[in-house]
Amino acid sequence: MDTRPRYVYTSLIATHQARLRCLLHEIMIGNTDSTDNLDEFPYDSDGEYDNIPESFSINSEDTYRPLVGMNIENDDTDKNADKISDTLKTLGYVGGGNMISRIGKKTQSEYDKVRTNEKMGRFMNAALLKMVVNESTISINMEYSGEVDPKEKKGDKYVYYINPNDDFTFSDRVRQGDFLTIPFQPIVIPNLIFRTEKNDTDYVFYLIRHGQGEHNVLKGFSKMNAPIDANLTDEGVAQAVRSGENFVKKRRGPNSALLLDYLFGSDLRRTRDTIAAFLQPFPVNIGTLNNSDSIYVLPCAHELSYNVKNGSCDGNQGITPNENKSSCTSKTCTTTTPFYENKNQQDVSEMLNTRPLNWEYYEKFYKGTRNKRGPGSQQCRNTNMIQQAITIIESLERSSDANVKGVLQIGGKKRKTRRKRTNRKKKSLRRSRKSRRKSKRRTYKR
Repeated sequence: MDTRPRYVYTSLIATHQARLRCLLHEIMIGNTDSTDNLDEFPYDSDGEYDNIPESFSINSEDTYRPLVGMNIENDDTDKNADKISDTLKTLGYVGGGNMISRIGKKTQSEYDKVRTNEKMGRFMNAALLKMVVNESTISINMEYSGEVDPKEKKGDKYVYYINPNDDFTFSDRVRQGDFLTIPFQPIVIPNLIFRTEKNDTDYVFYLIRHGQGEHNVLKGFSKMNAPIDANLTDEGVAQAVRSGENFVKKRRGPNSALLLDYLFGSDLRRTRDTIAAFLQPFPVNIGTLNNSDSIYVLPCAHELSYNVKNGSCDGNQGITPNENKSSCTSKTCTTTTPFYENKNQQDVSEMLNTRPLNWEYYEKFYKGTRNKRGPGSQQCRNTNMIQQAITIIESLERSSDANVKGVLQIGGKKRKTRRKRTNRKKKSLRRSRKSRRKSKRRTYKR
């Protein structure tokens, strides 16, 4: 067992349905550089694919357990691939565990990627994934399945990922034909995607899909007139709160500290408001966070269309629908949207966790905003939201005037130990030497 100390930075990222699907497609299947005809992919971030075979029976035993006999401890990709159920192959959905790859390989060509029809499933409202990235590996598992409003009858064209322990939680709705589910098996693969500056650091990301948005409840032609930068519905806020309650409940034990160092949301308000609602059940101080800490607006975390043919979503986009157009800038949106316990009596004392927003890194990336880019802006097709989050964290940790975050983990036990800032130490040395030259009367004990 490796007992060398490692630093751990834990973040919460609120993002969107198709953005999660695109990210996992890149990690688990890989992208191609081909550009397809956009007309083949009409935009609908929650309903792109309607091609599940009519012959598939929702009464099948595999309806909510399409991955059978999967041994997630086995790191042999070929053996795992042979165990994928025929149902999953027919559906064309990737279920997570079938992508487990051989650890230790150094190049992309040295490990196999299982290919069915290469399509990622969907995520329920307020679903939560845990991703751990370090210099050698990427691991992903599903913490919380999320929710689908009981009023929503999606049909068997919608296949949602669920925590493997939640098989029977949704079985009734599956049998009623509301939707289908696939257990999301844990993933461990070599890190050939994300660049990190340090070889002693784990970046832990909790990825939450936003709660139900106003646009999610629209049907038919009314979707064409969706509100710009759609808000959460009341149910969407409640879904995010319940997701946070589940998170807190799982970490009530003595060895399960509630630790969050950084918060990230997209430039669409429903993600940032999801964070505020998610944090509502938490204690006042969360890890190294406090109520005055900002949510960083994260580049390349906005919603888009999921391109199933090559997964390179940012390079293949058509017209942006209203709900995915940001209505905010750093000047017009400085905090999350205020929510109240009692909407009829908007008492400030009953306001839910409202947090400040930090647009600095977002504006640097776009040289403005996603809607109005400046000269020299970067392109999301060349990066992804996880890489951007890592870059921001590393930049903040290099800063000499920022609060030090993260924990030191030794032998599997976490200690609240601050990482030494070498640049800060050198800076203080230079200052003290200069002070001694100015006045020999002043002395400093070092």
